[in-house]
Amino acid sequence: MPNVVRRFLNFVRGSQGPREVKKGGRGKRALNLTPWMPTYVDWDIPDIDAALAVAETGNMQMIGRIADTLIGDGLIAGELSTRFDGMLHLPRYFEASVEEAPDGRPYRGSMRPAEEYAIALSREFDTLCPASELSLIARDGGLLNIMFGEILENEDGRLRLVRRNPEFLTYRFSENQWYVRTAYGEQEPVTPGDGRWLLAFPHGSDYPWRYGLWRALAFAYVTRRQAFLNLNAWNNSLAFPIKKLTVPNGANEDEVRETFDAINHFGPFPAILLNEGWQFDLEHPSQTTPSSMKDQLEASKEDVIFAISGQRGTTEPGTGFANNSVFAKVKHDLIRGDAETMASALNEQVIPVWAQRRFSFDGWFHRPRVRWDATPPKDLASEANAVNVGGDAVKRWTDALVSSGAPERVDVAAMARKFGVPLTGGVS
Repeated sequence: MPNVVRRFLNFVRGSQGPREVKKGGRGKRALNLTPWMPTYVDWDIPDIDAALAVAETGNMQMIGRIADTLIGDGLIAGELSTRFDGMLHLPRYFEASVEEAPDGRPYRGSMRPAEEYAIALSREFDTLCPASELSLIARDGGLLNIMFGEILENEDGRLRLVRRNPEFLTYRFSENQWYVRTAYGEQEPVTPGDGRWLLAFPHGSDYPWRYGLWRALAFAYVTRRQAFLNLNAWNNSLAFPIKKLTVPNGANEDEVRETFDAINHFGPFPAILLNEGWQFDLEHPSQTTPSSMKDQLEASKEDVIFAISGQRGTTEPGTGFANNSVFAKVKHDLIRGDAETMASALNEQVIPVWAQRRFSFDGWFHRPRVRWDATPPKDLASEANAVNVGGDAVKRWTDALVSSGAPERVDVAAMARKFGVPLTGGVS
């Protein structure tokens, strides 16, 4: 077991541990160390290129603020929720770990059954990783390709993962190190898996800011915003038509000015008496909305849906959440990738900390794992059918061998593993 002990010691030595916090705490014990920053609302297409240029220096501030603005768009917020909240609502499983001993065989020399640790995690997971925090972290992973969180230790000793805003991250190329700016102006190093920080990059860690959805959505956002403002101005022109006063030649100039001022300042129930030969009209623009505005809105809508969901879908609401609804709206490989990325980040950077705190060395060594089942319903049906067919075949072949007196027997366990049937017990 020397390799296992060495791995555990390396984990403990490299871990700074969760940050202890308390209600009303100040400084290092404050619940939130995130600096205050106003939302970046008034930006345009040139600012998108500028944000990328700033990110290329390792500063995530501008792209983080753009991402915060994007979720203010109802369509973008809804599509992000469908993809990432839908993924988190898929069936979730907690699996016992089967570590390998130095000879390569599964090792179960545990003071407690490995399944006990999985049961403990299932009971405490929602406290350790609140759904609201996982939703925000998953969304950041899609928008910015940066999943950033902090593990806190409450006054009662319980651990809790919270989302931290990637906007305040900085990457120093000379050190190959990430830093986060706190509310007190400090730059604290962020090391993935050090027991305090969660930092993961769903689509690669080399220049991760280049591979998030934020750029594609930012262009669509600007297009939608401009089209909406133009359409709103058009509608306002219908509500406030042009007032036209026609007077005959030779009309008294003072009387014309007085009448014009009265018309221009009409109240809610206007009335006016005009001289003979005078005429007052309201000029309305065409009632038909310019097709270019509608086309612009529709095109940007399609861009948003395709960027987030990976396919041309529908935004029509359903009767409620069902496991198969997310598969109908989001491309399957995206759902599976999101589920695997989230599970991997938690299994590698969060759950080991919980297991070590909860059960010491033995818990860390036999730490359980979490996963979300991203198998589409139709695939589950075909798998179930294949398992049934395989089981019937094993039974028939077993009966045939017994009746024929042949000494050989069907390896049922091998067949079960081939068809993906989970097995328990019988492991030495």
